[in-house]
Amino acid sequence: MNKVLIALPLLIVILTAPVMAGEGERFQGRNMRNGECIAGPGPDGHMGPYHGLCYGDPKFLREELNLSSEQIGKVAEINDRFRKERDVYYKEMKPGKEELKKLLLAEKINYDEVRKKLKQISDIEIELRILQIKHRLELQKVLTPEQLNKLKNEYRHMKHRRMRRNND
Repeated sequence: MNKVLIALPLLIVILTAPVMAGEGERFQGRNMRNGECIAGPGPDGHMGPYHGLCYGDPKFLREELNLSSEQIGKVAEINDRFRKERDVYYKEMKPGKEELKKLLLAEKINYDEVRKKLKQISDIEIELRILQIKHRLELQKVLTPEQLNKLKNEYRHMKHRRMRRNND
């Protein structure tokens, strides 16, 4: 019974960590189709950092960065391509998370097996983060230097707001 009480919070933390590690206020949980961002859950049913494959919302893109229709079209194409790659990682990670859940809910927890499963999941999560970085860099190639500068300033402000909110 005590092991279940210990394992259950650990399981909750592990399975919700990707959700809690959001990408930021303006970008979290959006994806883009035909130049429009649509909020909604990712392939595993949650809103999380790996679902945020949209480079801002349409209003921000058009009004703040002044992206042209051609640029918005290129962003949509890049997002679609990266979304397909991301979905492969999600499919690869899902069985590992299910196995981890079973391991943590077992009568007797085998910590070596849990550690092995956590490493397997973490390796996939690392590849997802690398994919996000590649995605962001490819999207930045679509922007003019002025637009990129404006976007970087927005990221700095967003980071500052998030840090201030976390310190409250």
